Amino acid sequence: MNKPHDDILIKILNLISNADSSLNDCENERATSMRMVHAMLAKNGTPSSEALTDEERDEQLGAMGRSEHTMETRFVWELGVWNEMARLNGCYAVKSRESKRIWIIGRAVQAEVVKSIAAWVVSSIRRESVTNGYDEHERVRFGNGAWHGVIDQVRDTLARRMMVAGDNMDDEKLSTGAALVLVGQHRASLVEAKNAARDMFGGLGKGDNHSSRQDGVYEHGHTYGRGMGLSTQIEVSLIPVK
Repeated sequence: MNKPHDDILIKILNLISNADSSLNDCENERATSMRMVHAMLAKNGTPSSEALTDEERDEQLGAMGRSEHTMETRFVWELGVWNEMARLNGCYAVKSRESKRIWIIGRAVQAEVVKSIAAWVVSSIRRESVTNGYDEHERVRFGNGAWHGVIDQVRDTLARRMMVAGDNMDDEKLSTGAALVLVGQHRASLVEAKNAARDMFGGLGKGDNHSSRQDGVYEHGHTYGRGMGLSTQIEVSLIPVK
């Protein structure tokens, strides 16, 4: 018999698949699917608007652990996308210095969502750069711009979560107290994941410094990354789904 977090995960992954433009050419359906992903994550992070106990977190989100994945490229922008998706979903990302391997540390459901959304974002960015006929160097600059656009979205999403209380969705409202619980749980998840990463890998590096020439290709990428549909989920990301 499936555990609750297995059932939640199956539903979320199906929604992410439906949000992929390479699999679904209906923009409205894709947007709706991504809204439901974020709403389900929010709902299952705060049953009855109460803070989760460790046992409830294990039951609904799976145990704390790490999952290994392989990035498509070695470019800094792709690692940056993985880092931002991990941060948005209360996880922590650690990359191997010698290969394209990356580990996501977090609760099972959250880590799987990070993998799926990060893969979707990276593939979309690469596909868009090819569609526009950019050469190899231009694709890197486009990717750098898109990554920074994604950074903007994640920053805005996390900053605005405190403002969602009272928003309507199908006559459902989330109290200010419940919104504060969710924000607090996200912060706690980040701390929990980073502490677990330290236990697993020892000292954590600060990452590589990076700069990119900000020309028209970079700006095109930034606009694309900024409009990929992550921060547009803010208004419903904290509304429980029945």
